[in-house]
Amino acid sequence: MRVLAALFAMLFWGAVQAHPHGTMQCSMAVGFEAGRPVILSGRLLMDAAHSKEMQAMLRDPATGQLDAQRQQRFMFSLKMQLARSNWLLGAQTQGMAAPLSLAQEPVLVLADDGRVGVEVALRVEPLTSTPDASWQFFCADSTLYWVTEFAAPLAPLSVTGCAAPVQSTAVSVATGARAGSVLVEMRCAP
Repeated sequence: MRVLAALFAMLFWGAVQAHPHGTMQCSMAVGFEAGRPVILSGRLLMDAAHSKEMQAMLRDPATGQLDAQRQQRFMFSLKMQLARSNWLLGAQTQGMAAPLSLAQEPVLVLADDGRVGVEVALRVEPLTSTPDASWQFFCADSTLYWVTEFAAPLAPLSVTGCAAPVQSTAVSVATGARAGSVLVEMRCAP
């Protein structure tokens, strides 16, 4: 129970403090059909310091081995916080945010470099937009606990189902409602 309480405290403290406490690295992929996005996938990895703390909480103190129950509690805690904000992922076009919904259960990630995170796939609900409309895809934490960054800033978005994707350079947002976030604009000609 103390582990669960510690996880909640660590994950929710940012909403109370309202300034960044760590970095979340985002890798994003978008799947298009008929020139419109239908799936937005992301891999979110915590910074090394947070990952080290999470690794300790995921292990059985007696054996040092990863513990399945602790992993389940961690994923539950992560879902309680990040699902409220679409897992830090977003899509918008023509000034309208696209509704996102979970396409499959998120998966815990234990990266080779020791970082902890999650992989998630979200359905992009249809909006009335032209097939070749410009889209913004972003990774942002509205609680301001995490500053976000793209894992590969020069090619921040992997794209499938688009014959001719046109992608801008990633932008780190410093001020305004999306401060601490990263975004990329793209257009897909069907």
